Order: sequence, then structure tokens, then C-alpha cells
Amino acid sequence: MMNFFRVFLAAFAVTLVAASVALFLDTERRLKTLNSTKANAEAGFSSWERQNNCFADPLSCAEYSEQYKGWFAQLEQYIDRKMQKPEYKFYQFLKNTDEQYVSDLNLGGLASLGAAGILLLLLIFSIVYLLGGKKKNKESSLDFKRDKPTKKIEPIRLNSAKKDPVKTQPVARVQAQTQTIKTEAVKTESIKTEIIKLESAESVKSDANTMLRKATDCADSEPMQAISYLEQALEGSLSTKLSMLALLLCGSLRLKNSIGEDRGHEQLQEIMAASPQSPEAEKAQIVLDAFK
Repeated sequence: MMNFFRVFLAAFAVTLVAASVALFLDTERRLKTLNSTKANAEAGFSSWERQNNCFADPLSCAEYSEQYKGWFAQLEQYIDRKMQKPEYKFYQFLKNTDEQYVSDLNLGGLASLGAAGILLLLLIFSIVYLLGGKKKNKESSLDFKRDKPTKKIEPIRLNSAKKDPVKTQPVARVQAQTQTIKTEAVKTESIKTEIIKLESAESVKSDANTMLRKATDCADSEPMQAISYLEQALEGSLSTKLSMLALLLCGSLRLKNSIGEDRGHEQLQEIMAASPQSPEAEKAQIVLDAFK
């Protein structure tokens, strides 16, 4: 809506200046026609008087002279009425201003008209520019206001907690307990320790065992890389016990770090389906319960 108003205001200013110039030129043309008609009538009558020797014998020209004087008086009255109209007053004002301030240019009002038009355009375009600047300032302030509440969320919550500790403290305890359960459930140290002991006890050292050992080394620092190593190890030749531990560690890392959670659920459920009574199945169930 503001853009439309700015365009309308600019177009209106240009149209107004153009219409003023057109009106000035048309009024000048019509006034010149009237003055030319008056001058031609006077010249024609003077020529007629000389041709008919009216100066020597006025009585012979008296009738026509009276008709001419009546008609000429009507013409002057017509011109006077025209000069009372706004467009003629506008033209005469500009012409008088030119004669008063820039008479050397002899432009007959065009200098004053041009100066007025330029001033009007400068004024209107300045208003249009300021309206555009105000709109940008409003948009930037709105953006600032939209961003600002995110910074106030934390203080508001802190204040509400101080005012109503009875309601907020149980929620905090429940959240802390839930976080503790999840943390305990996804601890990978015990799983890594079992894998290392079992892998060391086995005499066979295959590529799968190497991948498994690499996975335990980077499980905490690079979980995504560890999951990749575990997937490669599971594709190789591992004992049943190591496979169960590898699945348990891989599924736990996936759920803990939100890396392919659906696949993590499947791996933990595979453990429970393969050996429901095993310690690995019990740990898998704890992890699944923690990340429902």
C-alpha cells in the first residue's frame, strides 16, 4: 500500500507539472489570438477611414463608425471577462513575475513556470524518498523486535521459576532424572571394556576384529566413524558374543548421537530377538526404554 502511494504521489507531481505547462502555453496562444484580433480590427478600421476620407467628411462615416465602436467595446469586454478566469490570472502572474525578476531573459513567464515546476518536483520526490526510508526503518525495527524475544526467553523462565518454585522444581527433578536414566543407559565404557577383553581373549585376529578395535578407540570422540567401523566389523567374521556386543554398541551410539535412529532401534531389537535372556538383551532394552 505504501509503495502504491509513493508511485501515485510521484506520478501526480509529474502530471501536475506537465498540465501546468500545457495550460500556460494554451492560455498564451488564446490570449495572443484575442490581442491579434483586436489589433487587426483597429488597423482595418483606420485603413477604412483613410480610404473613405472620413477625416474630411465625418458625417458620411458616422453610421459605420458607431457600429464599429459598439462591436469594439463588446470585444474589449469579452477580453476583460477572459482575463478574470483563473488560467489567465495564472498566466499574467507568471508573466509579471518574469518581468519583475528576470526581465532580461524575455521568456514571458516560462522562467517562473519552470522554477515553480522544479521546486514542486523536488518537494514531492523528497517526500517520496522519506516515505521509503521510513518504511525501511519500520521493517528493520520489526525484524529487531522479532529477533529480540528469543533473547528474553531465558530470563522470563528464570523469573517464573523464582516466583513459583513449587511448580517448577518437580519438573526440573523429573527432567534431571530422565537425563540421568538416558546417560546411564547409553554409557558405552562397559560395552567397550567387554569388547576389548573378549577380543583380546580370542586367538583369531581378523579384519573384523581390527575394525572393532578402531571403533572402541573413537566411540566417544567420533561416533559416526565408530558406527562405520562397527558396521564393517559386523559384516566380517566375528564370534557370536562379539557380534552381540558390536550390535549393542552400534545401536547405543546411533540413539545417543541421533545418527540413523531407526537403524539403531533395529540393531537393538535384533539382540533381543536373538538372545532374549542375555545381559546384552537386557542392556538393549534399557537403551530402547530410554529413547522411546
